[in-house]
Amino acid sequence: MHEHDPDTTRPGPTPAGRSATTFSTLEPSAAGAVMSSAADRLPLGDRRARKLKGAATLMAFVAGTLGVVSGLHLAGVIAGDSKSFDPQNAGVAEAVIGVVLAAGTLAVYRQHARARTIGLGALLFAIVGFIVGITITTRGGDAFDIAYHATMLPVLVATAWLLSSLG
Repeated sequence: MHEHDPDTTRPGPTPAGRSATTFSTLEPSAAGAVMSSAADRLPLGDRRARKLKGAATLMAFVAGTLGVVSGLHLAGVIAGDSKSFDPQNAGVAEAVIGVVLAAGTLAVYRQHARARTIGLGALLFAIVGFIVGITITTRGGDAFDIAYHATMLPVLVATAWLLSSLG
């Protein structure tokens, strides 16, 4: 145990929600850890945390683009080149994928204890959705829609690879 050092502890009452012990009195392995709850957070500031934040950023980007493209489909701006293509269905599907991906993004960004699993689940759902979407779009969608799916699918796969490498 450490001897009493006035620089590492605060005597007397502490402000609400604050611990009397500062990080300098923690064991060396925990000194760099910032935790809001040991049960549902991972330590911040390490390589894994940076990779999780990077994956969350990519996931948020794709979720944001899904929101925009979904809105364009639902508004009829992206209507497709054939009668077999239904922009309303595409808009709803993209909105659902976007919501699932956004939920996964929050778990990964907040570094929930199961961030990797939740993020990979959301990404797998999005990847499957994009594969279905690109097969439908290539049969009746317009060039922008095909390019969008073809561009975002590799981003989703790369993000899933990034998260899976944290195993």
